Amino acid sequence: MRLLRVEVEGLRSVPAADLSPADGVSALPDPRTAAAVADALVLARAVLRRDPAPALAALDLGDTATPDDPEPTAWAGASDLDPAAVRALAHPGAPDHVRIHLTVEPDPPLFRQLRDAAVHDPQLTGALADTTLAVSVGWLFTPRRDAASLDPLSLHVGDTRVSVHGADRPRWLPALFDALGARLHVLDTPDPRALAARWHDALTAPDPARRDRAARAADTLAHPPFSVGRLAVVRDGGRTRLAAGSDLVPLRALGPVALNAAALVLAACVDAPDLLVVRAPLPPSWAAWLAAEAVDCADATVVQVLHAPEPA
Repeated sequence: MRLLRVEVEGLRSVPAADLSPADGVSALPDPRTAAAVADALVLARAVLRRDPAPALAALDLGDTATPDDPEPTAWAGASDLDPAAVRALAHPGAPDHVRIHLTVEPDPPLFRQLRDAAVHDPQLTGALADTTLAVSVGWLFTPRRDAASLDPLSLHVGDTRVSVHGADRPRWLPALFDALGARLHVLDTPDPRALAARWHDALTAPDPARRDRAARAADTLAHPPFSVGRLAVVRDGGRTRLAAGSDLVPLRALGPVALNAAALVLAACVDAPDLLVVRAPLPPSWAAWLAAEAVDCADATVVQVLHAPEPA
């Protein structure tokens, strides 16, 4: 899947942004735009996947998600939000909402999903001649900024508008939105415990292909441009931690660069989203590695990597 355009309205970092990302690995225009794009995709993913909890944690908004209603019109929501955190996220001059509009070109699996849906939904038959998808989603905050509803606002398949609410909402829509959301990944500053748990899950995954990807990724960290040593997950006093090299030096002892490298390699090589957004600037050698090993290689699944620019 390729992200052709992202439009954001209502964020404090950039009240209105409109960006057409390039393919491959590219720096975003400036730090504020980088923050806005990252925040917008975190918020959009929460709506598309019907799961606010990761966004609440990533943006430090609160910790109470309202479960989605699996059938009718309700989608998902969040309560007990921190009003100060919401005010820090949303632009004070905007209405009580943040809206994100994404235009994407689906990959073959997404196109097959649409083609299968068209068998039972005649309105899609003609629409598939133009496979561009345009989806708008929003977070609507209460006036007190202590709760929010998360809603899809519109979907166009080519020029065909698809209902996203009410009795006319097609049954295939939640699965399509979930598949779209799964292709988006925003890489934040890693939490060492959470990162260790994710590496452990990847290295011991029941899926042999995922285990193999994780093992190769662990080896990658021993080589340039990272050169922190082969990654290992160790149990120490009942806790899981990351270590590197034959002497199992704790990764935290190697500094934040080592943790950032482990998080980046896990995201690019194991999670392998179509779109990876990195909040931090990337050293040129890391950007070159991403281009060669995660985007342009024969078995790559990552299509675009966007990252914050180097400080001026």
